[in-house]
Amino acid sequence: MTTKQELRDLVLKNVENTKELVEEIRKKEKVYSELNLDELENTGLIIKKGAWYFVPNMSKVPESFSVRVSEMKQEKEGIYVKIKKNSPLTSSLKKFEKLGY
Repeated sequence: MTTKQELRDLVLKNVENTKELVEEIRKKEKVYSELNLDELENTGLIIKKGAWYFVPNMSKVPESFSVRVSEMKQEKEGIYVKIKKNSPLTSSLKKFEKLGY
């Protein structure tokens, strides 16, 4: 049988783990939000083609770029992607902030 103190300790541990998780999400969100699509275009790492971006060499784009990809297709000349305006972490952070984290 679990005592009240054991339950309190478990809740506190979960709160601390959640705080650590939210801190990690904030750090990653900062990196992803700093992704500059204009800069990637100017350097030729991505090329705007209507609603899509042509990516001549996927291994040369930053890791934060791939998180923002919402769709991807392979064509004869290479890879095309669609980009989300926000990182997927943005909505998660907003939910945690509403809960007081």
